[in-house]
Amino acid sequence: MIFKYKALSGDKVIVNNIDAEKLEDAKDKIKRQGLRPIKIEENIESTNSFKVRTKFNYKDLFLLFKQLSLLIGSGINVEKSFDILSSQFKKDKSRVLKEVLENLRSGMALSASMEISGAFPNLVTKMVYVGENTSSLDKIFENLSNYYFRSRDNRSKIINALSYPIILLITSILIINFLIINVIPSFTEIFQYNDNILPFPTRIIIALSNFIYENYIFLILFLLIFLIIFYYLYKKKTENYHKILLKSNYYKMIETLNFTFNMNLLLNSGLTVDRSLEILSSMEKNLILKDKYKNVLQKIKSGEAFWKSLKETEIFPQILISMIRVGEESSSLREIFKEMSKFYEDELENQNKRFLGILGPILIIILSIFVGFIVLSIALPIFDMVNQF
Repeated sequence: MIFKYKALSGDKVIVNNIDAEKLEDAKDKIKRQGLRPIKIEENIESTNSFKVRTKFNYKDLFLLFKQLSLLIGSGINVEKSFDILSSQFKKDKSRVLKEVLENLRSGMALSASMEISGAFPNLVTKMVYVGENTSSLDKIFENLSNYYFRSRDNRSKIINALSYPIILLITSILIINFLIINVIPSFTEIFQYNDNILPFPTRIIIALSNFIYENYIFLILFLLIFLIIFYYLYKKKTENYHKILLKSNYYKMIETLNFTFNMNLLLNSGLTVDRSLEILSSMEKNLILKDKYKNVLQKIKSGEAFWKSLKETEIFPQILISMIRVGEESSSLREIFKEMSKFYEDELENQNKRFLGILGPILIIILSIFVGFIVLSIALPIFDMVNQF
């Protein structure tokens, strides 16, 4: 929901909107921005209106933070930097940067201004907050720029690995549907004048073709209902879905890469392990993994070793646990996470290559079997008709 609020920032009165699930959450968000709320109420007009939020993608974030690190590192203040960069982006994103600039001019902190906009990831607002309180915004923006450049690269590798089999699978389905719906009926008309009993494969294909042709509307409706039910169950029992995902070695590899990658960024930005885990747990989308991060955080706060608490999650590989143990005992966790993030980047790339190398031929063989069966079903009765003459 969208809440409209009036708050004090020093002697200034700020009126703005904030997105939150309930009133208490909105109040907490406003207080975290260093403001003193005077009045908070639901903005019915904004809540009920359909509005697509502007989000900065990885490429935008990389460019924005790279330019901010250069400008601030050159001695230009934050307000002037945002003023310069607001004209470098397209309409919606330019509007977001101008809103951030206006909030800065009204006395609001940069991290609070970016959080209110809703255009930046949770990680960004928390990192900017750290930069503000340690007077190291230029370094934070440089780290964020490198982070989103590598994140974009890693995401591209995953998408490329999955796109080929998906395209091949969709193409296979379209080809088979075309043959069954468009080609088979034409031959059915020819075969019906033949008094001989059609071969068993031909009867199967014709029956399947007739069923799809006569009931395609019901089949589409059934598919839509199935997708709606699946989406409802996913929303209702998201935790079970996330638990199933964590049984996949490939998914755990991606999560391990994300963990080492994020810890590398956070630790090299000057954060402690417990503060880094707080940020990681707040931005993690997998509910099971989020809870495990919180448990690890509680254990290290109670005095348990970081590596041991991570081992108890039963998520991360033994080699990573062993390296973290070495890093913890030698006070070199930053270097360990830097090396391990590179290691898992290479591991993921190699796994993608192996995955494509196996899955591609398998899908081609399956497609060949289906198409071959259809062709054979058409050819067999034609051979019988030819042999009669």
